[in-house]
Amino acid sequence: MKLQFISVVGLLIFLILPLSAVAQLSDIEQASADARSDAKQNVSPFAWGAYGFACSIVALPHAFLGTPEVPFERLIGKSPDYVNTYTRVYQQSAKRRRLQSAAIGCGLGVGVSTFTNLILLPQLSE
Repeated sequence: MKLQFISVVGLLIFLILPLSAVAQLSDIEQASADARSDAKQNVSPFAWGAYGFACSIVALPHAFLGTPEVPFERLIGKSPDYVNTYTRVYQQSAKRRRLQSAAIGCGLGVGVSTFTNLILLPQLSE
C-alpha cells in the first residue's frame, strides 16, 4: 500500500513538473512576441529617420545609448518572468528599430549634403 502511494505520488510529480516548465516557456515566448509587436508599433521609423536626417551625428548616439521607455500598462497583472522578458526584449527591439531608422536618415542626410556641396553649389556659382 505504501509503495503504491509513493509510486502514484512519484508519477504525479513526474507529470506535473514538465507542465509547469511548459507554462513558463509559453509565458516567456508570449512576452517576447508581445514586446516585439509593441516595439514595432511604438517606434516611428519616420520620426527617427527624420531625426537622423536633420541631426545626423547627434541622432545615432542618442538612438544607441538611449533606453526606450517600456509601456508599463502592458505589464499590469503579469508574472515576473513575463515582465522581465518583455522589458528586455522591448528595449532591445525598440533600440534596434530606432538605430536603424536614424542610420538610414543620417545616410540620406549625408548624401543630400554631399550632393549639394560638391555638385549643385559649384554649378550655381559659375
